[in-house]
Amino acid sequence: MSGVRFFGLCLGPLVALGCGRAGAVAAPPVVPASVPTPAPPSGAHLPDGDGATALLPAASAARAPFAPLPELGPATGASSDARGALALGSPWGYVLPVDHGMRWDLGGKGYFGAPRARGGHTGVDFLAPLGTRVLAPCAGQAHAGTTDGLGLWVHLVCPVPEALGAGLHASLLFAHLGSEDVGAGPELVAAGAALGSVGKSGAEGPYIAPHLHLELIAHASEAAALAERHAPDDVSDEPAAERFFAALEARCLAPAGFGARKAPARCGRRVDPFVALTCLTLGKPSPTTARWPVGSASMPWSEVYAASGFDVELGRAAPPAPARAPSAPVAALRAVLLGSGD
Repeated sequence: MSGVRFFGLCLGPLVALGCGRAGAVAAPPVVPASVPTPAPPSGAHLPDGDGATALLPAASAARAPFAPLPELGPATGASSDARGALALGSPWGYVLPVDHGMRWDLGGKGYFGAPRARGGHTGVDFLAPLGTRVLAPCAGQAHAGTTDGLGLWVHLVCPVPEALGAGLHASLLFAHLGSEDVGAGPELVAAGAALGSVGKSGAEGPYIAPHLHLELIAHASEAAALAERHAPDDVSDEPAAERFFAALEARCLAPAGFGARKAPARCGRRVDPFVALTCLTLGKPSPTTARWPVGSASMPWSEVYAASGFDVELGRAAPPAPARAPSAPVAALRAVLLGSGD
């Protein structure tokens, strides 16, 4: 049975368990062009599903309503692997200028769907030293805020490439930041623009290494994606996410034999962001080792993902990785203070 088909068989039990955790973002006020809508008071708190609160972004200066973003058409000069399977081009970029693998420390495992006290992990934790720039993988609208549990966060909404679903938009959440380079009100950002920096806000445990927590949810429209709050307990399904993942499966996962070893790559409305980035990105940085103590919390991507059509560590533009023996189980990590940065 292929790993991709295994995703579908496991999806039901994973959704039943939930993939929630503490924290949720507050959506920015959506103001239609013709009917003005009063915004909630600046700094108001909205209740989350698990009893936490989400801070509404502070009021921003008045500005004209945003027009819908143009859709990305089919990529020209698209790249493909040796089997001619991957023809999505390179419409997105990577989210960090470095690749130190996935966070895997005494504070928890950072893969999508990893066990958590209140359900599975809702995103992927990209290990990186404090202060590392966080980059927009696509052009879109972004706004920032603060929430208990998520710390400083940036919410970015951008169109999905047309080859993966005409009209679909991705809602991307970047959390635990140390700083933010966008404001509380929605603003247009270019692909590759700095959104902020890696930090440990909202994840202050002494055994949690600094990292970027990234989530991805697909919606049928830009407005719906802007209204997404990434509520931790919302494991409801979303037809747009089904369409997006089905296209990823048909155009990338199945042809390249690409999949996750430890959990399904979709949980309700959420899609594994590393899977999506790998399929949409050709410019992934080469893997390097972070200096101690950050590097002691690094897990190679190949421990969690596998592909027959390319090398998972190098990205989908690379040739297949040579066969290798399974690694030994991860030993208990040293109880070191990982929050000191690089």
